[in-house]
Amino acid sequence: MITYSKEAFGNTKIISQEVVIIDKYETGNGGKTGNSYYMKGINDNGEYKIPGDKYDIGDTVTVYQNPNSANAKGSDPQWYTSAEYAKGTSTAGFVFFTVLAIIDAAFLYYNKKAK
Repeated sequence: MITYSKEAFGNTKIISQEVVIIDKYETGNGGKTGNSYYMKGINDNGEYKIPGDKYDIGDTVTVYQNPNSANAKGSDPQWYTSAEYAKGTSTAGFVFFTVLAIIDAAFLYYNKKAK
């Protein structure tokens, strides 16, 4: 496993694993939201859910994840084929959280002031 660190709104750690693609599948109903494509990778440490479909079954791929991101902490963690994308998921999450915190603070301020 390789660990990268980057200063971007704090410390962003990216971990990587080398996996072999063993399956490709799609989810969704094909309606307005469309379908999502995934690959399943495997190594000695377990199985990995990887968004996309650009690799073939049997290919060896390095996948990346930010262990502090929401996508890593859920019940169905995702790994990415790009370290930059894995870093970007943490940055986007931080920006989203910051915007919501500002909106919440403004709401509380104006609600308290109105009383």
